[in-house]
This record gives sequence, C-alpha cells and structure tokens, in this order.
Amino acid sequence: MEKNEILEKSRRENHLQDEREKTIRIQGESFSLIFVFGIGLLLTTYKLINHIPVGDILAMFWACSFGCCLYKAVNLKQRS
Repeated sequence: MEKNEILEKSRRENHLQDEREKTIRIQGESFSLIFVFGIGLLLTTYKLINHIPVGDILAMFWACSFGCCLYKAVNLKQRS
C-alpha cells in the first residue's frame, strides 16, 4: 500500500473520533468493567456470608463475559 492509501483508510476508519477520544473511551470502558467487577465481588461476598443464593450476580457476570465475546466475534471476526 502507498502512503496515501494508508492515510485514506485511516481517515475512513476514524471519521467520527480521533485517537485521543478513542483512547479515553477505551479507558472509560475498562474502568467501568473493573468497577462493576468490584461491586459484584462485594455483593457476592455479602450474599455468601448471609447464606443468600448468588446465582443472579453470577448470571450477570457470565452475561457480560458472553456479550464481550459475542461483540468481538460479530464485529471483529475473532474468536476467544
């Protein structure tokens, strides 16, 4: 590929946001996933201590994991 072809392809792929915005979005999504994981861990611990079933929290965790894999498979044509 020539330099101009590479630049044009990059412009088409990033026409709605620049690299800084994309990095901030990815960091925000990563932070929110870590935050949700921490809250889920606290709730699971609380429920286990009080002998309350934890299936609902675990179902949300697995749904989130499946959603991430499904998104990659559909949009990026990747398997994990």
